[in-house]
Amino acid sequence: MAAAERYAWRPDWAVHPGELLKDELVEREMTQTALAEATGFTQKHISMVVTGKAGIGIELALALERLWGTRGEVWMRLQADFDCHQVRHGLRPLASREEVVS
Repeated sequence: MAAAERYAWRPDWAVHPGELLKDELVEREMTQTALAEATGFTQKHISMVVTGKAGIGIELALALERLWGTRGEVWMRLQADFDCHQVRHGLRPLASREEVVS
């Protein structure tokens, strides 16, 4: 095993990107309703993301990029890291191939 791999930082926790989105809203003094209107998403969807009940998909990531300038890839990477952590630590089951294909 290479030294870089052996000493790589691997946290045992992950933050849902919705928590970071919530922090951004507070920092920008913006409501979820205002974000919904600015991005074209429903208030319910924004609320579900902010509370961690839904993930940030590519459409919302790109809408946030257009609105705030934060690259969509940043939001997508946060979501991917969270999803991987959830599956890796048994907090969410990995979808079967049948579920993914259908």
